[in-house]
Parts: sequence; structure tokens; C-alpha cells
Amino acid sequence: MTEYRLDKLEARVDELQKDIRDLHGEMRKEMAAIREALARMEGKLDRTPTAMQIWPMIVTTWIAGAGIVALAVRVVTT
Repeated sequence: MTEYRLDKLEARVDELQKDIRDLHGEMRKEMAAIREALARMEGKLDRTPTAMQIWPMIVTTWIAGAGIVALAVRVVTT
């Protein structure tokens, strides 16, 4: 009776070990996918302009627009 129970427990432990190995393999794959996605996001963030780059572009655009409007007004009024 005791040997039967031990055999049954050993079989269950073997199944659990196999399941744990399978889960470990799946977790490794998922971690690799997460790392890849994170690297992609970091790459995108590295390429986005910062506020220090955006504000001068906006100011320059407004100044150029104001210059064009001033030139148009000057041409029309003279």
C-alpha cells in the first residue's frame, strides 16, 4: 500500500516537474518578447524630439510666418 502511494506521488512529482519546465520555457519566450518590445519602444523614444527641440521650431515657424505676412502687407500697401 505504501509503495503504491509512493509510486503515485512520484508520478505526480514527475508531472509537476514537466509542467514547471514547460512553464519556464514559455516564460523565457515571453520575456524575450517583452525585451524586444521594450527595445523597440526605447528606439522610438530616442527618435522623438524633446521640448528643447520643439519650442525653437515653433518659434521659428511663427517668426517666418510673421515675416511673410509683414512682407505681404508691405507689398499690398505700396
